[in-house]
Amino acid sequence: ELTEQPFEYVPLYPIGGASSSAADITKFMLAILNYGRLAGFQLLDSATMELMESPAHRNHPSVNPMRYGFIDMSFNRITVIGHGGDTFWFHSLMALYPEFQTGLFISFNTDKGRNVYNEVLEEFTNRYFPKRPLRKSIPGGEKFLDQFAGAYRANLYAHHDITAIASLFGDIVIARAGATRIKVVADEKTEYYIPVDSLTFREEHGSKVMAFKQNEKGEVTQMFIGDLPILAFDKVRGLSNTGLHETIFLVVALITVVMLFYWPITGRARKGFEPMGSTLLIPIGSKFVAWVNYFLLAAFYVVMLFILRDPISIIFNVPVSLKVLLVVPFLIILTTLMMLMNLYRLWGNRRYRAWSRVFYLLISVVSITALWQLYYWNLIGFNF
Repeated sequence: ELTEQPFEYVPLYPIGGASSSAADITKFMLAILNYGRLAGFQLLDSATMELMESPAHRNHPSVNPMRYGFIDMSFNRITVIGHGGDTFWFHSLMALYPEFQTGLFISFNTDKGRNVYNEVLEEFTNRYFPKRPLRKSIPGGEKFLDQFAGAYRANLYAHHDITAIASLFGDIVIARAGATRIKVVADEKTEYYIPVDSLTFREEHGSKVMAFKQNEKGEVTQMFIGDLPILAFDKVRGLSNTGLHETIFLVVALITVVMLFYWPITGRARKGFEPMGSTLLIPIGSKFVAWVNYFLLAAFYVVMLFILRDPISIIFNVPVSLKVLLVVPFLIILTTLMMLMNLYRLWGNRRYRAWSRVFYLLISVVSITALWQLYYWNLIGFNF
């Protein structure tokens, strides 16, 4: 079922955010193919057109360059230049074939069109333009292919504000598939690539290219997609690993549930009973500080998810509720420091049970780890 949506105004910069009809885009494309001139009107002079079509930067010798005025989408050794346009509800593509004086414009008015226009472009090019010979593969081998395995993350995102955490959910995962090819998984789509030189692969049954970059130690550090020159993908290592952050979040969530329910339940069950022997229970004040700490953590996560239940909203403005919520991590820092002070007093006193002291150490360490994770994703402070 299709639902009508309001007109989209994208208030971000340097996004173009232009709106046009297909008929007007057609005139624009004809002018570009005619060196900036259409029906007696000179839109751009020929020197400017030549500059716009010239390469500005190339991430790797085996992939397309980024041109001054266009994205280079060439494949099958056919020159294709143009630009895509994506909002939340519209997904469009303008593609020009200068050597064949041909243009293609596609636009989808649903949120499912982002990947479709690339498929249409590929099918259109394969159908109407001559196929060029594919580059021959070279022998692979398991050891050779293993160096490319891992997760790769596009580095085109806001590294220093609260939206950085969104980068966790778009990794491209590469794994060795036998001794002759690699498997590439992106957006729930799986493709296979074969090596054509020491750092370049092509699609197993097509001409799409993927290239890699090594550091001075010979370690693979980046990946590039042939017809997507606007992006570079960093190999995910160490503290940026998605699995690490998922594990931290799950551990924090588990300890939070235990803290919010375990101590109140056991405290009520023990009411009126004295501990056996000379051991002491953790003081109620220390327990209360820890409980408040994890209550604040739980509240932060729950309210954050509620505020971001519509992730589109944060693109247009930062809600007041989110600004207020970002005060909570500072309160968590305060309660964590209080927990550490309590831990210092408890740890050296053997009258408290060893298990109780170890548990208080555990919840203190988990709280510090949760704060580190919030800091890592720019959620401590007002980073928006």
